[in-house]
Formats: sequence, structure tokens, C-alpha cells
Amino acid sequence: ASEACQHPGSARREGRVHDPAPPHFFYSTLVAWLVILLLVGVVLARNSITRQPAASGPAKSHESRRSLQADQKLQARYFVGLKSLGLNSSAWSDQIRSKFQTTTIQQLALVALLAELDSPETALAELVGIETVTDQETQSADLLNLVLQGETLDDDDAQALVDHLGWFGKLALSQADEATHEAVLSESIRTAVGLIAVFLVGMIGILLGLALASGAVFAAYFGWVAVPKLDGDHGGIYAETFAVYMSLFLGVTFLASLSSWGEWSLSINAAAMLLSLVALAWPRLRGLSWPQMEQDLGLSIGWLDIPAGLAAYLSVLPLLVVGLCVTLVLMAILGRLGIEYHSPSHPVGELAAAGASSWVWGQIFFIACVAAPVVEELFFRGVLYAHLRRIGPSWPMGARTAFAVAASSFLFAVIHPQGWLAVPVLSSIATALALTREWTGRLGAGMIAHALNNAVAMLILMLLVA
Repeated sequence: ASEACQHPGSARREGRVHDPAPPHFFYSTLVAWLVILLLVGVVLARNSITRQPAASGPAKSHESRRSLQADQKLQARYFVGLKSLGLNSSAWSDQIRSKFQTTTIQQLALVALLAELDSPETALAELVGIETVTDQETQSADLLNLVLQGETLDDDDAQALVDHLGWFGKLALSQADEATHEAVLSESIRTAVGLIAVFLVGMIGILLGLALASGAVFAAYFGWVAVPKLDGDHGGIYAETFAVYMSLFLGVTFLASLSSWGEWSLSINAAAMLLSLVALAWPRLRGLSWPQMEQDLGLSIGWLDIPAGLAAYLSVLPLLVVGLCVTLVLMAILGRLGIEYHSPSHPVGELAAAGASSWVWGQIFFIACVAAPVVEELFFRGVLYAHLRRIGPSWPMGARTAFAVAASSFLFAVIHPQGWLAVPVLSSIATALALTREWTGRLGAGMIAHALNNAVAMLILMLLVA
């Protein structure tokens, strides 16, 4: 495609904009990248501190146990739901046991689960082999022993079991209460049906996305997609802008972390994200015109971005599956080697699993579906991408694009709080969004796709913890 070719729906009234090159120095770009890498290191260090791998054995903190129990609860409800639907659960015995063997509290939860999926006798045999350490674990083991032998607990003991084992304690107690048992089974059936429905809809979406992604690659290969030529000598200014953005966002969030905000903490985080938009003033201060920025960053947005964003979201799904498979393989390798690791999870997911109010859920959806798509697309697929695409002007176009897509996607993935095992998944999403920005020349479709991706994830999370 020639330099003057237009993207569908782009608002270019007089062809491409070419600002006179503003003052620019190599060292300013170098300093900008040093700042960016320093801040990335700070983020990685912070994430590492807050996500230390859980020590093996029973001596774990209450918070770690509670978080793990939320993960186990979802799996357990799924298995119980499948059995309630008439599917044989005995074939999954080894799979179930492997998921509940890391800590003492998981082993106690497994006892309650086996009583439902197999028999009280099997559960009692499992209970005999558990070594408890804390008084609370010993108390729960004794109470489980009484329940499995058909004894009825008084209210205080029953509450103590639920306080320690959560849903699993309720599952164990339901063996002696028909009404409670029916409620637990209904809850589990909803979880199983919901997960199966999500899987089926996801498979349809993946097939559609694979077709759309293949068509996009085919069109790009044969030159049917008008790829923009990001020209000019001002790419370094966008590196400076990205450094300003990261400094603003991390600086505000650090200052906010010095105080306790309770249920307003997510609102403070959202405010920090929106405040970081001030960084977009930096290119103007450095001499770039607004039309030049609009062209470079892909800021023109139109109604066609909505269907394009939906198509882009569907195209994300096949890459998402690839990234997920890579993550699962890495986890399997670490497990085989006996290396401890922290399963990928977002603090928002742990917050929701612990029980979030409607106000907190509202903040979660605003950040995930509004603030993050707008701000992250503007700075990662807009500012950072505009800088990276100008690196290596003598390189072939394909090489420049591949470098910009890979570098921006990797940086996007590593600074997220899910941990390094989530990098393949997050990179795959970011790759699809970067290619959307490349092939449309605009950010609108990527923002829509980003918002859809996060909205679906939040809806699934809400379904699973409801």
C-alpha cells in the first residue's frame, strides 16, 4: 500500500500529516528507555513480593489458605455438579486427589468432597492419613470424623467447621441435612452447567475467530490491507511519552498505597489510570501538532470500530488458546520438576472470590471494561507502538511490524500482576490487539475488543463466584 492510501473510515481530509521534525536528541530516547526499564523492574519486584510462592506443608497464612480454598471451591462445585447431572465421577478420582494434596486444609477439603463424590467410608480412610499441625486443623479433622460417622454437630461446632473449610464445611454438614444438601447440589449444578455453556460458546467463538484471523492474515499477505507507513523522525518523543505515562501511573498508585482506602481502593486505581492520560500532553509540549498525533496514534474513532472490534475480539480467542496451552505446559513442567510456583491469578479475582459487594463489583467492571481498555490501548498500542514501529527504518516492513508487535505485547504482559506464568496468555491477547491496530490504523477496534475480552472474563468470574 502506498503512503497515501487511506484506512477504511479514517478521517484524513488532506492526506497524511507531516509535521516538521521537532527538536529531538538520541540521548532523550535513551533516558526514556532507561526510565521505562527501571519502572518495569520496580513493577516486577513489587509483583514478586506480593506473589511469593506458597510454602509446601501446612504452615501457611490464613490469607493464602483462603485464596487457595476459593480456587478449590470452583473445581469441587464443578465435580459435584457433574455427579448430580448423572455423570460418573469415579473416573476422575486421581485428578481430584491431585488438586487437593498441597496443604493440610486442601486435604481436609478433599475429605468433605470424597464423602459426596464417593462414600463416607472412602472419606474416612482419607482422613486417617492426614497429619494436622495447628489446633484449628485438628479441630476440623475431629469434626469431620464425627460428621462422617453420622453424628450431628451442635451449632458452635458446625459454625467452626464452616469458618475453617468454607464451602467444603457446608458440603460435609449437608450429609445430615436434606435441605442444605439440595441447596449445595443446586449450586454445584449451576456451576457445572455454566462452565459447560462457557466452554461450548467459547469453542464456537474460537472457530469463528480462527476463520476471521486467517482471513486477516491472508488479506495482509496479499496486500489487501492498507498498512500505514509510520514515518518521521519524532518516534523518540513517543518513548518519552510512554515513560511519562508509566511514571505518572506508578507514582500516583504508590502514593495512594500509603493510605488505606478500603472499598474505595479500586476507585483510586481507576483515578490513577485516568490521571495518567495527562501524559498525552507531552508530545504537544515537544512540538508535535494534534493532527500528527492523531495520525500517529490512530486516534480517529468511528461507528465501524464496533463491528471491527467484535471481529477483533473473536480473532483474539485462537491466540488466547495458544497462550493458555503454553502456560499449562509450563505449569506441568514445573510440577514434574517439583518446583514451587504461584498459579496465575489476578488480585481482582481473589478479591471477588473472597466476597465482593455490589459497589466493589461496579468498580471492577469500570476498571476492566472502561478505564483499562481506553488507557492501555492509548499507551501500549498507541504511544509505545508508534515509537517501536519507527525503529529500524531500513528494515523490511514485516520485520518492523513483527518487532513492534512482539516488544509491545511482551512489555504489556510482564507488568500485569498475574505473574510470569500468565505472560503467554497476556502476550497472545496483546498480539491480537496490536495486529488490530496495525491493520486498521486506529485504536477504536482494539479498545472495543479489549473491553469485550475483559467484560467476558468478569462475567465468567461473577458466574463462578456467585
